[in-house]
Amino acid sequence: MKNGLTRYYFQKLSEVAVIAVAITVSFYSYLGTSLVSDTLYTLTLLSLGLHFRYDKNLLSILIIITFNHTFPDIVYYFDSLRANVVIKSLIYIFSAYTFFQLRYDKLAKFALALLLCMVAAELYWLLTAYDQTPLITFSIIVVAANIISRHLILQRVTAFKFWSKEIHKTPIDWSLYNLIGLAVPIVALFVIEYFFRHILNIQSAVIYNIYSPLINLTNAAVLWVLLNYALKKTFLFQA
Repeated sequence: MKNGLTRYYFQKLSEVAVIAVAITVSFYSYLGTSLVSDTLYTLTLLSLGLHFRYDKNLLSILIIITFNHTFPDIVYYFDSLRANVVIKSLIYIFSAYTFFQLRYDKLAKFALALLLCMVAAELYWLLTAYDQTPLITFSIIVVAANIISRHLILQRVTAFKFWSKEIHKTPIDWSLYNLIGLAVPIVALFVIEYFFRHILNIQSAVIYNIYSPLINLTNAAVLWVLLNYALKKTFLFQA
């Protein structure tokens, strides 16, 4: 009886710890230290991968989430290149190809429509010699990373079959699929507000101010789902 009660309290304590880690990692973004937050987020994913390195099923999920989180950041650090017309064009072509190929996903179709609006805006700014053109290409990379990650989550068994036959669907696949998709409409609203400011000259910054907290909230939710699932696979919850 005593052992069962002790085990119960350890389980509850570990669940609280998981929530605390997710909140702590995300909280740094609200302090304006996104580099610290991104680093902690990535380190958390890597730590999970190291601990569950023999669980290829969970490891495949972590690889996808790590890609989703780090790919846009890699592009972001090439900020000066994104102002180049050739680089912009390549980003838009890559994104258009991605959305078209994954058009079975309704969000991919939505993203393709958003992309066409972005290209139209870029052409307008170019033709009117607008000197305050915002760098919106990073936004479409975020969307592309999310669309690709959603596809990989659903097709994980097929995508990773070359690596292991142990990989199978998990209870968190659909949760991650939906949570990852939340970033797409958030980014869309962010970009549309840019259109209001730089095309219609409507000085709105509502979405701009809440964009980071909303994205961080979705990232925290993804991290919590992963940590909670990983926790259930530890000895504390094994019969």
